[in-house]
Formats: sequence, structure tokens, C-alpha cells
Amino acid sequence: MTESPPETPPQAPVAARRFRRAALAAGLAAGMLLLAGVALRGNRLPVLTPEALAHARRAWDANGPSSYRLTLTTEGTGLSKGVFVVSVRDGVVASTTRDGVPTTGEAVAYTVPGLFTILAEEVELAKDPQRSYHAPEGYAAYLSAAFHPSYGYPLRFRRVVGGANTSSELIVTGFEPGAEDRRPK
Repeated sequence: MTESPPETPPQAPVAARRFRRAALAAGLAAGMLLLAGVALRGNRLPVLTPEALAHARRAWDANGPSSYRLTLTTEGTGLSKGVFVVSVRDGVVASTTRDGVPTTGEAVAYTVPGLFTILAEEVELAKDPQRSYHAPEGYAAYLSAAFHPSYGYPLRFRRVVGGANTSSELIVTGFEPGAEDRRPK
């Protein structure tokens, strides 16, 4: 007697296969949306208010070191990206570079007190976004910022101007309390 070939398992009806594929695709899409939502939420900054700024400034005044090295990236619509490194010794700017080149501008602007001044000015400018940022009538400037929990220095600041499609951002990428100037002597 010859062996007969094994029976092939019965196929699920076409409608059932299509349902399983659709369910798998929907599950994958839901998972991707969840991951995207987590990523976007992680990028969300708290709204910058005068109270939050004052609280951060008080933390800096109480806990901030008098000597530090700060690395800051700036970028925005119509601005070239820049990396600033500021060394402060005993409250006085020892050196400031942008993209590795010594700056000729106001050196104190990129110190922690200088960043607080910039953020305070942004809060004032945002009160009249049409005049300050050329936003269309009825649109606002949205300011957000995060501060270091104990020192209080700004970690990140973002301004987005509604209706004008413009933004600006400051990101502190490094902060070394007590760090000395590392320029060659």
C-alpha cells in the first residue's frame, strides 16, 4: 500500500484571514501612535510664567555656584545654530566662545543671570506678540521652559509664535559647577 500525502490543514475562510491581518495592522498602528505620543509628551516643556521664572531665579540666588562652566545651544527660525561655552569664575565671566571662537559680544548674556534676563524679556515681549514678533492679529507667543531642580538655572527655553511659523530655542547641554576656564594659557 502506498502512503498518501499528508492532508493539508484546512484554510481559514478568506474573511477570517482578512480580519486577522486588519487586527494585526490596527494593533501595530496603535502601538506606533502610543510610542509617538510618549515621545511628544517627553518633549513637552512647562509653560513659562513670571512666577516660575521668579522661583527659578530664587533657587539660583540661593544655591547657584559662583564658578561654573555652561554649554548652551541656540537655534531658531532664521538663526544659525550656535554652541556657546561660558566659563564664570567667582561671578565674573572668564571666557565665552561660540562654536569654539571667542565671542566679541556681551559676554554676560550667556551666563545664568544673563539667561534669566533673556527669559524675563521674553515674558514681557510675549504680552504683545503682534508688535514684538510680528504675529498676525489674534495669535499669541507661546513660551515654555524647564529649570534645574536644585540650582534653578534654565535647562531649556522655547518660544513658538502662533500664526508666524517661527520659533526659538535655548538648550543647556552642559553645566559644571566649580569648573575652571579650560582655554590654553
